[in-house]
Order: sequence, then structure tokens, then C-alpha cells
Amino acid sequence: MGSKIDKRRSDIDAFVCYFNEFKINRHFVGAMSEKGNILADLEKHDEAMECYWKALEKDPNNATLWHKTGLSYYKLGEKEEAMECYDRALEIDSNNTITLQDKGDVLFSLGMPVKAMKCYSEAKKNDIYGIKNCN
Repeated sequence: MGSKIDKRRSDIDAFVCYFNEFKINRHFVGAMSEKGNILADLEKHDEAMECYWKALEKDPNNATLWHKTGLSYYKLGEKEEAMECYDRALEIDSNNTITLQDKGDVLFSLGMPVKAMKCYSEAKKNDIYGIKNCN
């Protein structure tokens, strides 16, 4: 009987440890994202990307982080890298209006107006709340 209690206590301890690690990682991702946002607002995009990449290590399926990383690349003139980040964000959330619009901007700046228009059209189709007009 004692071994069952010890096993249960061990399972509970493992769960608590896992939950605490999850909380720490979640807060870490949020903190790194916020720090990146502040640095991006200050136009320190290299430093912002460092924060976004650290957050993406913990949360690689975060479309918003991929979008923000792409935006910083774009602001630095690194359009190919921006496209890769936008594509990754759209793999995760294919209906993201803002990412589609920003991808269109990159495509247009790369001299691909037809592909850009497809992105803008898709963004407009997905923009049921008028988000696009807030920029």
C-alpha cells in the first residue's frame, strides 16, 4: 500500500514540476515578446529579433512571434528573411489578415505585384472586423 502512495506522490510532484515549468516558459515567452516589441518601437530591430528568437525557441508555433520577427527583418531590409517568417506565421494561422498584408508589402517591394495582390486580396477577404483599416 505504501508504494502506491509513494508512486502517487511522485506523479503529483512530477505534475507540479511540469506545470511550474509551463508557467515559467509562458511568462518567459510573454516577457521576451514584450521586450522585443519595445525594442522594435525604438527601431532597434536587431535587438528585437534576438528577443523574438528566444521566445520562438520556447514557443515555435506562435504565429504572432513569427510575424513580429518578419516585420523586424523587413524593417532592416532583409526581405527574403521576412518572407520566410511570414510564410511560417501563415503556416500556423493562414487567415491572419495583418501577416497577409505585410507579406503583400514585401512581395510588392520585391517586384512581384501579382503575388502581392493575391496576398492583399486574401487579407481583404479574411478581414471581417476591419483590422486592415487600423494600420
